[in-house]
Amino acid sequence: MWSLMHIPEFDDYGARIGELTHLPLRVTVRTDTAVSCNDPVALDGVLAYAMVTDALKGRPFPQGAGPFWQPLPLDCIRRISGLPLWASTDFIPSHLTKSMTHIHRRTSDNPYAMQGLIRTLDQKRPRRYPSSSAGPYMDYRVPERRFVAESWSATCIGNPDEVRRLLGLVRHFGKGGKRGQGVVRDWQVEVIHDFSFYLPDGRTLRPVPITDPGWQIGTRQGWTPPYWLRKTWLPCIPSSVASIL
Repeated sequence: MWSLMHIPEFDDYGARIGELTHLPLRVTVRTDTAVSCNDPVALDGVLAYAMVTDALKGRPFPQGAGPFWQPLPLDCIRRISGLPLWASTDFIPSHLTKSMTHIHRRTSDNPYAMQGLIRTLDQKRPRRYPSSSAGPYMDYRVPERRFVAESWSATCIGNPDEVRRLLGLVRHFGKGGKRGQGVVRDWQVEVIHDFSFYLPDGRTLRPVPITDPGWQIGTRQGWTPPYWLRKTWLPCIPSSVASIL
């Protein structure tokens, strides 16, 4: 079990939402520009980003190795090693069109990084300045997948008003917001009849950690926000949404 770190602002938020009523919901987002992502976009991940932005009011995230307790206005299906498996799915695109492009990584594009490198390397021989054509500071191109869809929808069990409020803070969907990718046109939150992240054939609509010791196959990956925190990764049944992208 992981030792969770607590942030007072997050705990205050958790106390405020603790008694809210939860209902099955469908969340739909429409974007004005193409969406950039390499993995499925998780609804609980989007809400966690919005919660942190709202709770800290623009202040930097406290330093620490984590994991941190991040309360969300969602049902918690169960806790695994102290961390929550939220009742939410990944976003599924409607009428999807795929494309591929490249983004350019240039150290020279960042004047602060370049000046720092020049100062650091100034006394070193034989190379006094970082090279953009070879070595660790070389410019390079990175392939990037982009998607255009009529809309993206996910489901959850949560409080409709609080989910709607948090999503109102999110202006970009997916990656590449600074490059103008995934500019949000609008969010829609509607009540539905029921919720499950399992499909009838047993596939899942989100990563689900494998807790059955007899299960021999799984993909080690993130399954709870923040998904990038490698120390919390577990063998999971992967989301079937990944096969669509």
